[in-house]
Amino acid sequence: MPFDGLVIFSTNLQPREVADEGMLRRLHYKIEVGDPSPEDYARIWAMACDERGIELPDDGTLRYLDEQLYARHGIAPAGYHPRYLVEQVAAICEYEGQPLRLDRSRLRLAWQNLFSG
Repeated sequence: MPFDGLVIFSTNLQPREVADEGMLRRLHYKIEVGDPSPEDYARIWAMACDERGIELPDDGTLRYLDEQLYARHGIAPAGYHPRYLVEQVAAICEYEGQPLRLDRSRLRLAWQNLFSG
């Protein structure tokens, strides 16, 4: 049965670190996915919280994330961070037997889990 296939490679390395010129020539499409804009990052957070059923707090929690965690550690916000952090917060809440709630202390624990090691 005929079918079309699509192979996707994903890496955080530079293309020349992964493959030689000949292989790169055969990969016709190379798309760099950069860091999201602040507006896109906020939308990603809203979607991640909505998907998991966690209310996105409007109490400065995300500003805390930006000012106290990203800025302090010199890390740029990446598009995958919100979902990862929300899932970690949900796991913490479930472990503690508490309602799903995003707060600074749980966010800090999730952050440490993401960036430890």
